Amino acid sequence: IHNVRTSVNHPQSNGKLERFHGTIKTELIREIPMYSLEQIREEVGKWIEEYNSLRLHSAIGYVTPMDVFYGRKEKILAERKEKLLEAKLKRKQYSVKANIRLVA
Repeated sequence: IHNVRTSVNHPQSNGKLERFHGTIKTELIREIPMYSLEQIREEVGKWIEEYNSLRLHSAIGYVTPMDVFYGRKEKILAERKEKLLEAKLKRKQYSVKANIRLVA
């Protein structure tokens, strides 16, 4: 991870961070009443923890950023693929059995 400086008054040059700021404003800042700086810091910290460790992100394959950071993404995607294949085979077997009963 490295810092990148962007131009002043040019949010387009840092779209990912601007998107993050928009998301946190929409989901947290505007939704709950804040009474003190301490409370704001606590709530933002909780929200960021949830955002990074629990929330699935479409841009990275519907896994959490923590999964990517700790190298679990490929394993998770492989497990999903296997489960989908198993479900597809079960549906196919069910369909074949249903057709046999209809013919008999």
